[in-house]
Amino acid sequence: MYKLLRGCFLRQMLFVLWLVLAGTVAASGIERGARAYDAGDYATALKEWQPLADQGDPTAQFIIGVMYANGQGVEKNPATAVAYYEKAAQQGYSVAQYNLGIAYAMGQGVVKDHAKAAEYWQNAAEQGFTQAQYNLGSLYYYGLGVKEDWIEARKWYELAAANGSEEAKQALHGMRGEQQLAEATSEPDRSDVPTPYQPTAGTRKNKPVSESDEQWLLSRPSRRYTIQIYLHDNEAAVLAYINKHDLQNRAAYHRKFVDGKLLYAVVYGDYEESSAAMDAIQELPDAIQRHKPWVRSYAQVHTAIRRARGEFAASAPPTPPSVTAPVPAPVTDESE
Repeated sequence: MYKLLRGCFLRQMLFVLWLVLAGTVAASGIERGARAYDAGDYATALKEWQPLADQGDPTAQFIIGVMYANGQGVEKNPATAVAYYEKAAQQGYSVAQYNLGIAYAMGQGVVKDHAKAAEYWQNAAEQGFTQAQYNLGSLYYYGLGVKEDWIEARKWYELAAANGSEEAKQALHGMRGEQQLAEATSEPDRSDVPTPYQPTAGTRKNKPVSESDEQWLLSRPSRRYTIQIYLHDNEAAVLAYINKHDLQNRAAYHRKFVDGKLLYAVVYGDYEESSAAMDAIQELPDAIQRHKPWVRSYAQVHTAIRRARGEFAASAPPTPPSVTAPVPAPVTDESE
């Protein structure tokens, strides 16, 4: 989930700021605004915080963004909330960067764009923002806005887990389960005897997704690597691509779900190490390289196939669902 951080998060944040900035004009304004806000007097809170936001104070900019996102003391306006978040985010304010990621992931006040969400969550994650680390891991895991990359996903999940995220711990547990199942159901590694990449014989013109392709891919050792060279939501386009590049006996394709949408992925090659697959990408024809191929482990391929077949949903990390408002929410006494 793109977790909704509630509870007394904002109050705690403001209290720390009061201690750090005690005696300054900004601190007094923040404090007076926070007291009014906590009392439900949003008009007074806005009166205190607006001048500070106009002067470039990132905390005030962020808080006013939350008010516009939730319609507190102002008319609810997600686009205006985003504008205030952006001002604070440009100054490196990690919580604002995180909220911008939520806005782009959910299409709140902006056009939905997972790539932009990844950019903002990356900035927040690098500053140690735990939920941004978890969400960024999920983007890499599912290939949303970024190339699917389990190594990166695991890295961010592990960082989030180290910071106490239970969701990240569950995600890592799910990844281990998938890896174990993939290894248990794949054939033994015979890397000393390279297997020709021949999932099917002849052309596939006008032929539906080939069970033999998927079965062949599932038979490959999960610790080996391949290259995804093409991805499309139209199976006919995938078949045309395979035939156009004369890949009938050198590539395979399989079904996969991305963000709930069924797609078809063409993979090419069989490599013992990811570095060998990376080197092989450089040798691909320009016509194939223009689709920006990337390396995938067979464990990832196996998981994608099983999910498409409805076999593997139970052990997957939680899919990020939607939230109704950016985070953190205003000051309340609700538990997280």
